[in-house]
Amino acid sequence: RRASVSISSNIVEGMSRTSTKEQLHFIEISYGSLCETMCQLEIAYELHFINDEQLREAEARTTAIAQMLSGVKNKRIQTFLRYITGTFTATMAATLFTMPLNLLFFDTVPLLSLLSNVLILWLRIFASRV
Repeated sequence: RRASVSISSNIVEGMSRTSTKEQLHFIEISYGSLCETMCQLEIAYELHFINDEQLREAEARTTAIAQMLSGVKNKRIQTFLRYITGTFTATMAATLFTMPLNLLFFDTVPLLSLLSNVLILWLRIFASRV
């Protein structure tokens, strides 16, 4: 029972977190609990606590839940990748926009300008919470 309760508990706990990394971590824990539950059901079948029909029904439900968890995980990953791509595009657009101005007014592209854009990109990707 604990493993089956743990599935939904970890989903709820994970979705309450603000970072994608933590959310994905709790989805993985939920998947592990789902596998643990299925293992315990197979043991219950081998010990004749449940019959073949009950095991098949549990397997079907387990498969459906696993697919849902996979869908949630993939959606979170896609959202995060869109965020990174958007951030990278905006940073590169700012860099490309300022380069001609720097060349025009200073006859060079200041290293500080390039480094600041890389720093902004790094902060937005790694230090912010998605």
